Amino acid sequence: MSDKAKTAAKDTFYKIKNVKIMIISLKCGGAGLNLTCANRVILIDPWWNESIEQQAFGRVYRIGQEKETYLQRILVRNSIDERLHNKQLEKPLKIEQAVQCSKGLSAMEMIGLLGRFTTDENGNHVLEADYDDD
Repeated sequence: MSDKAKTAAKDTFYKIKNVKIMIISLKCGGAGLNLTCANRVILIDPWWNESIEQQAFGRVYRIGQEKETYLQRILVRNSIDERLHNKQLEKPLKIEQAVQCSKGLSAMEMIGLLGRFTTDENGNHVLEADYDDD
């Protein structure tokens, strides 16, 4: 949809009381929308990154919301949906493991995780990006 069409659909949802359902993909509805006129989100489109899903839920659960909100996720058993959900559950555990491993590192070793750590000709420590912005 064009931006103009999206705005028209959102305005219709806000202003016309007998319009009760708005169907939005995560890609379209995950950011930049304030939908506090709604109070139910049913997710049928799981995403690799759970924070994207949480952003979509946040469209209805935010400042200005006056109604109780309901969030529901529908997953199909033995499908890619279920596998994605399992990956989402594993991710925080892997992050915690990485943090625990880093506790034994020196400050310089931790800085080195952010890029290439070198010393210039004057003996100053320099952190260089180890990626190419282009």
